[in-house]
This record gives sequence, C-alpha cells and structure tokens, in this order.
Amino acid sequence: MKKIKIILPLLLLLASAGLAVAQCDVRQRIMPDGSMYSYVAPVLLYQTSERMLQGGVMTDGENYFLELRVTPKLASKPDKANLTLRLSNRQSYKLDMFDMRTSANDSSLVMTFLLPKNKVEDFAKNEVDRVEIIYDQQSSTDNVYTLKLHRALIREHLACLKSKK
Repeated sequence: MKKIKIILPLLLLLASAGLAVAQCDVRQRIMPDGSMYSYVAPVLLYQTSERMLQGGVMTDGENYFLELRVTPKLASKPDKANLTLRLSNRQSYKLDMFDMRTSANDSSLVMTFLLPKNKVEDFAKNEVDRVEIIYDQQSSTDNVYTLKLHRALIREHLACLKSKK
C-alpha cells in the first residue's frame, strides 16, 4: 500500500510533464515572401454563439507576433486595426498591426500584431485579462473580449518558442 502511495503521484507527475511537452508543438510556416516563421498552433480564447476569438504567438527568429483570428469577419475588410491588451499586472499595451488577411472561403479575419521587443518579458510573466480590437478608429463593445479561456496563452507560447530556439 505504501508503494502505491509513492508510485501513483510519481506517475501522475510524469504524465503531466509529458502533456506539457506535447502541447509545445512548434511548427514552421513559409510566407509568400519567402520568410519563415515558427509558431504554436492557435487556441480558442473566447467563444459565444455569435463570435469567436482564436490566437497564437509566432516568431521570425528576431521578433514575436500575436496572431488573432476573429470570427465572423466584418462585412468589409478594414484598412487597419489597433489592439490593446490588458495584462494581469494591470498594465495595458497597444500593439501595432503587422498584417491583416481574409479568405473568400473563410468566415474569419486574421490579424497579426507585433509584440514590442522591450515588452516581451512583461508578456512572458503575465496573463492576458482583456483584448480590445479597434477597427479603423471605430470602437465598439463588440470588439472587447474578456478572457476566461487560455489567459496564459502569450506567456506559454513565448516560453515554448524560446525553448525551441
């Protein structure tokens, strides 16, 4: 009986360590311009019956980017978007848009934002509480996402990408 009490927690610890490693699946993507990016598969951040937000972190080896997929996409593609992230340490950061794309066969809008180099460590230490996307300087409460799922997404993806360098 004593052996079981010792062995069982060890097995559970090993199994959870194996799951953590399995979730750190870094993939490669070659963009149309020939540049290569490493990324971790996007995860669901927010979902209701009307809308969904997915996200993931990617890197070109020098910079880190947050890629967000908003569903459904807007009726017309905006020229630009601004993103404000509020972290668990109560700091808010406005991120610059790097890229935006849609597909005729997809009902989502994919936006990529540059994580400022001097703020990456703050993102690596804190969770994201809230995401606000502002399209073409027009703000709406429909573009505010208070995260309940995967609040540690950026922190975990940064750690994963840095460990695979």
